[in-house]
Amino acid sequence: MAGQIYNIEKLTYPQIDKLDREKTYFFIACSPLEEHGPHLPIGVDAFNAQYFAKQTAEILVRKNPDYDAVLFPTLHLGTQVYKQLGSFYVKASTLNDAIYYTGKGLAMYGFKHIFVFTAHGTPKQVVAIEKACRKVNRKHGSNMLCLSGAIVFKFLKGEIYEAISKKLKREFTSEEKEILKYDYHAGWWETSIMLKFYPELVDNCYKDLKPYLKNHLTKQVISENKIWQGYTGAPAKADIAFADASIEVFAELAGDLITRYMNGEDITRDVRSPFYSVPILHPRFKKYVAITAVTLVIIILLLLLLTQK
Repeated sequence: MAGQIYNIEKLTYPQIDKLDREKTYFFIACSPLEEHGPHLPIGVDAFNAQYFAKQTAEILVRKNPDYDAVLFPTLHLGTQVYKQLGSFYVKASTLNDAIYYTGKGLAMYGFKHIFVFTAHGTPKQVVAIEKACRKVNRKHGSNMLCLSGAIVFKFLKGEIYEAISKKLKREFTSEEKEILKYDYHAGWWETSIMLKFYPELVDNCYKDLKPYLKNHLTKQVISENKIWQGYTGAPAKADIAFADASIEVFAELAGDLITRYMNGEDITRDVRSPFYSVPILHPRFKKYVAITAVTLVIIILLLLLLTQK
């Protein structure tokens, strides 16, 4: 029956096979377990990715009742994390492989519409997922996309704050705008989201945490508080209204992307992160550099041998 949201782990393979290849959309959430300060659980990124994947699936079937959505169990995988107790990571190439083979497992049987979500917005994380999606599409003719890439970076760059302020029906102060510029990790936004969905998992110490603001490009700490406690931002400013407003904005963005995609528009460039084409962020950059170096050495040696004859 159409208009359903399924959990793939609860389906038999004949049930999966009966799903309409053209009208079934798959949603995969992928984020690591990572420390999020003294006040939030290590599953924050995974919880958020899971929520946005489910929310987008709900938008799909609500707007298109003749379509089905299938949710994957959250993949607790990520790279480029804060390396301390509570953080678990894999190499970018491992993450890339995991996403590729998951997508391949669907695409090789004719399923075309596959969307990946991550709430861990580091460049290597997003690029590893995006490269995997592109490989699945190239080899198997599917349309696998990471919907998080461009949205995450727009949020981190502050391009979505105006839309959020409109939902809140108030302007952010200059101080708040400055805080939001550096609210990367376990700060105002993530603490707000957790207060909305998992308040029982938020330690009340968040109310007493002083803003810790750091420019990750210059490595300069610009806040009065110079003590790193596992967060970057202002957890004490968290509130559910901020969470509600941002969720509404993200829902509108995701809904618009899905609608345009279903209308036949190529949204690849709109969802792709700005770091996609940066060579050093490729999940196998070091391997390719090593292969290139060895190849050049072999060529040089061969040329030397030929010139000596």
